[in-house]
This record gives sequence, structure tokens and C-alpha cells, in this order.
Amino acid sequence: MKKIDKVFLIDDDTINNYISESIIKKSGFTDTVNVFLNGQDAWHTIKSNSENPQLILVDINMPVMDGLEFLEQYGNSGKDDSVIYLMHTSPLTIEQSNRLKNLPVKGSLLKPLTREKFQTIIEKHF
Repeated sequence: MKKIDKVFLIDDDTINNYISESIIKKSGFTDTVNVFLNGQDAWHTIKSNSENPQLILVDINMPVMDGLEFLEQYGNSGKDDSVIYLMHTSPLTIEQSNRLKNLPVKGSLLKPLTREKFQTIIEKHF
């Protein structure tokens, strides 16, 4: 399995972050998971670095800047080298699905992240 340097986990739910970070680290895929509680903090970090994270897992509903707003910023920046998955706790609305059509997202998954879901992402994209 290929190991990568940067994984971003963007979610305002600290318990979910703890579980997801643990699953990601135990997978051996990466040693470092950068956790952000909103899209704005993650976006500022991406803008200020020359290298993008190889994998971004972003929650759809967050304060300050939600997942869709983050994806719009990312997509409008011309950056397209990250594998991005949208995480959510309930089915997407029609409006959310329509907004996703032109955004740089590879897929979506229902929370919580599990070992199996994470392994599927890794096998599919890395």
C-alpha cells in the first residue's frame, strides 16, 4: 500500500473526528491527519501551502464554512489534485446533489467512517 503525507479531515464533530482519525492512522496509510473544525480553517491552510493534501474528507454541515462552500472554493482555485470525499449523516438534498455536480468531489459517504469505507477509498484512488 502506498503511504501518503497529507490527509485532511474537516468536520466540526470532535467525537467523529476522534474515531475517523483513529481509523485512518491504524490503516497505515498515513501517520499524520490534519483535523479542522470548519472549511475555512482548512481552506486557509491549503491556500498557504504549495502542496495540497492527497486526501480530503469533508463534512457537509459545519459552521463558518460548510463542506459545499469549501468545495466551491477549492474548485474555483484551479486545484484538482486531491481526492475529496464528502461525508454526511443523512441523504443529500436535491439542492446539495445539484451543487455537487460541478465540484471536485470523487464521492460521498455516510458517517461514521469505518475501516471498510476507508479501505474502499484507498483501493479505488491510491
